[in-house]
Amino acid sequence: VQPPASSRRFVVAHFLRVMTAPLKSVSFTDFFLADQLTSQATAISDAVIATGLAHESGITRAVAGACPHWFRLWQCVRRFRDARLVARARDGVVTRWHAISHLINGGKYLTSIAAIATRLLAARRVLPWPLATTLGVLSALYSLLWALTMDWRILSIQTFCCPAGGKSKVGCYLFPLRFALMPREGCVQARWKYAAAALLDAMLRYVWLMAAVPAAPMGDAFSEQARVSIFAALEILRRSVWNVLRVENEQSANAGSYRAVGVETFGAELQLGCLLYTSPSPR
Repeated sequence: VQPPASSRRFVVAHFLRVMTAPLKSVSFTDFFLADQLTSQATAISDAVIATGLAHESGITRAVAGACPHWFRLWQCVRRFRDARLVARARDGVVTRWHAISHLINGGKYLTSIAAIATRLLAARRVLPWPLATTLGVLSALYSLLWALTMDWRILSIQTFCCPAGGKSKVGCYLFPLRFALMPREGCVQARWKYAAAALLDAMLRYVWLMAAVPAAPMGDAFSEQARVSIFAALEILRRSVWNVLRVENEQSANAGSYRAVGVETFGAELQLGCLLYTSPSPR
């Protein structure tokens, strides 16, 4: 059953907005669609090869895997520019850190592109494999920490310079940082489901890179294709779980400030600002 023409026009219009991210303001649909594309490296590369736009090669798959991250990087830059204009108008610490948080988010996609490039160069024996693996793991940890603290907001990291926020009953203290679990009101009553989602995300964070650049030596072509298919399916599973909790966080806490509300909510950005900013002592 084909979707209605209006739905297809809607997807195409937002896909074009994704590709022109620096020139267009970023809506929730724009960034959400671009995030889905970052998990579709195998499908994008297969489509490019099947249509004859490029030949089967490691470079083709690497470029197909890096393009969605490139689009998301420019979306973060555009959101930083828009949020900075708001921060100048309001001249507040919270709004300034709300703007800077978009650049930090952009760094996540920049490290992902670097991980793809180094893995490709390692496959061509230009760089050593330990370097490519190390950068890939660091990129995965960067993305995982951002997902837990900002996208899902099921983990809070603060310094003692900030008042303790949220209604979390579970927390541990480690000088000079404060860690708290579930600092927001969730829509899911069973807290173990958040923990299970976080564990699944941590286990599969590195899978997308192996699917985007299948560079490890294999016995034959079939085994390599089978491995890529399995990794791509696991990445789709991880992304599906991420989608549910990302939308749940947006609905319950207005995490990205996409909805107009009576009182501004910069909960995640305020935590980030408290982690990186310490107010000067009075003289």
